[in-house]
Amino acid sequence: RVFSEAPFEAIFLSDKGVCIGQNLASAKMFGYSTEESLGRSGAEWIAPESRDLVRHNMLSGYEEPYVAVALRKDGTTFPCEIQGKMLDYHGRSIRITALRDITERKMAEDYLRESEQRYKALYSMMRLMCDNVPDLIWAKDLDRRFLFVNRAVCEKLLIAGDTTEPLGK
Repeated sequence: RVFSEAPFEAIFLSDKGVCIGQNLASAKMFGYSTEESLGRSGAEWIAPESRDLVRHNMLSGYEEPYVAVALRKDGTTFPCEIQGKMLDYHGRSIRITALRDITERKMAEDYLRESEQRYKALYSMMRLMCDNVPDLIWAKDLDRRFLFVNRAVCEKLLIAGDTTEPLGK
């Protein structure tokens, strides 16, 4: 019992897709008491857009982690990572499923993606400005290798075919 209550992930036991047990983290994460959970289809904890995927993975015995959208009792949703495994339990085959809330991970991924887009936009603007001035503009690292050159450097100093050719040299 202590072992099943210790994880931060929601853990469910199911038989043919129907809940036969859950840990305390499941009750906290989803808002359903153990009594409310028993006998419910596992798909009821999943948002409609992810139900077919989850139902298929539960019934087929799929064991690799995958991402879906979970549904709380109050109707709110959150991104989750699900991983399940079929086990023999007193002569019958049951599924144990761990579900973790990945909201923070998704937020970090979104922030990183937005940051990369901003960086690319700023780099493109800087590249455009630098390539359209007649002045020689370059940057080198501490080992004196080129990190950046504009078109004027390539045309007037290095006789390089394009601005990527001198990089690293």
